[in-house]
Amino acid sequence: MLKEIHHRVKNNLQVVSSLLYLQSQKLNDPEAQALFVESQNRICSMALAHEQLYRSQNLADVSLSEYVNNLVSHVQQAYMELETQHECRVVIENVALDIEKVVPCGLLITELLSNVFKHAFPDARCGSIQVTLARQGGRLLLTVADNGVGLPEKLDYRNAQTLGLQLVSALVEQLDGSLAVNNDAGARFTISFPG
Repeated sequence: MLKEIHHRVKNNLQVVSSLLYLQSQKLNDPEAQALFVESQNRICSMALAHEQLYRSQNLADVSLSEYVNNLVSHVQQAYMELETQHECRVVIENVALDIEKVVPCGLLITELLSNVFKHAFPDARCGSIQVTLARQGGRLLLTVADNGVGLPEKLDYRNAQTLGLQLVSALVEQLDGSLAVNNDAGARFTISFPG
């Protein structure tokens, strides 16, 4: 029965995502369309987590390797028009988490990757992106890094005005984690949380 519930949640989230897509097609404003794409990506990251649980033998935990690879592929496709020649490398240790941690983890990856595709490589620059998740002691380290232009010099990510970075801070807090940002040779966001 629990499997069926995850399947239904996933289906309902996909319906919401489809409705957002249909609505976005009626918009002429590219900025408004971009907001719809971001919302669709957020919903998709949650739907993929429920899909993984539905297909899992263990209904308590989601294997992050397949989930994160699928999620990264989805976000890349969403920004395909903006993408030039970006190498995206995903290195995920064999880690399983419960749905309470998988969803915020997926949303973090979605937000950070969206920022990379939108801002890291202006003027059709080529670049590389890396998403990693590894155990270190009793904690997990999630890193999303790029070799793009880096963050704006005066950006205070702890007091950001953008919804994406506000969500990142809230999701890190939800995971009882900490966030470190490095702005040398691109941007690197590292989230450490109990796992």
